[in-house]
Amino acid sequence: MERNKYELQREVLARKYETILKDFEDTNDDRRIAWNCYQQIIAACEAMRDSGMENNFICCAVNKSIREQESKIDEIITRFTGKVYKGVRWVDVTETDIYSLSSTEIDYETEMRLCELDAE
Repeated sequence: MERNKYELQREVLARKYETILKDFEDTNDDRRIAWNCYQQIIAACEAMRDSGMENNFICCAVNKSIREQESKIDEIITRFTGKVYKGVRWVDVTETDIYSLSSTEIDYETEMRLCELDAE
């Protein structure tokens, strides 16, 4: 039986974020934004899965929104925990070679912070 791509995506995102976001729910700063974005992504994946939607225009729009939300979540996690997602796990930013990260894995602000850490 073929698995729905949004069910698979939901499972991948849950594995990526479940552990690291567990303490973000009860905060009153940007960590709460990350938690809420995560909940929205999971709900979108479930809605797309359940709808059986196959319209490419709609799927592309949902996928783009998910990528944007995921990027925002990653940025917030890095800012508050000092961790970046590398491969299949979260690693401390000081353990990561800044030059091995692609531009999609790191934003400008985080890159500047990493350069500051390297200088220290």
